[in-house]
Amino acid sequence: MTFSVVQHELVGSPSAEALARAFQAVPALTGADAKPLAKDAFGIVASGLTFAEASAVQRTLAADGFQSEVVNEAALPALPAPKQLRRAECLETALLVYDALDRPARIGWDRVLLIAAGSVSAREFVPNKRPIPSNINTYLVLSRGAEYVERDTSHLIAEIVLDVEPARYRIRADRFGYGYLGDRLRSCGADNFVLLVRDLMRLAAGASANRGAVAIEQDPPRTFAYPSARAFAEEILWLLWRTRADRQRQ
Repeated sequence: MTFSVVQHELVGSPSAEALARAFQAVPALTGADAKPLAKDAFGIVASGLTFAEASAVQRTLAADGFQSEVVNEAALPALPAPKQLRRAECLETALLVYDALDRPARIGWDRVLLIAAGSVSAREFVPNKRPIPSNINTYLVLSRGAEYVERDTSHLIAEIVLDVEPARYRIRADRFGYGYLGDRLRSCGADNFVLLVRDLMRLAAGASANRGAVAIEQDPPRTFAYPSARAFAEEILWLLWRTRADRQRQ
């Protein structure tokens, strides 16, 4: 049986210094683990601990003013692998999703558990291109040597978590068709993404939402940045766990 230390509220994260002090009670963790874990701590502070280790981490963090909880990992919801979604329609009556063969399926808005969105950072291999200027335009051509290089990038991502299969859809802003917007369609893809997320939030009114989706709903909309895909998924997991725990207490 293993335990996790989770944030009591999804506000802020423990500092690397506070984590380093807390990890002194955990043989499997070192001060070097603190910095990457602090960067990606979006709900789950540490996992895979014994109850004694998790309790020690919790007590040390509390002494530094950071409130957390010890949770049996069996109580945390399983987060299924996401299914890529390239086309959907937000209708007043239902969410219409299309598969790879362009076949539609209707999903009632009451089946939506959570809406998540945000700018998610990643390390990706991209074509190694260099600019070639001309009198008319600037062209990109493949550079000599390595065809691909690893670079930091980010993408606007939205996810829809359902209580039916498939339980998790993922939308990448630059790979989604926004045709359903009709006369609301904008020339800027980021603007269309904002409209999509706002439609999801409005129509799935009973669903939970991550901080990125809430930020997009603001006027003007804001972009909430996640340092990694792990942090983005971790916040979703924390929100699902918190929603379930709150309902059980009612």
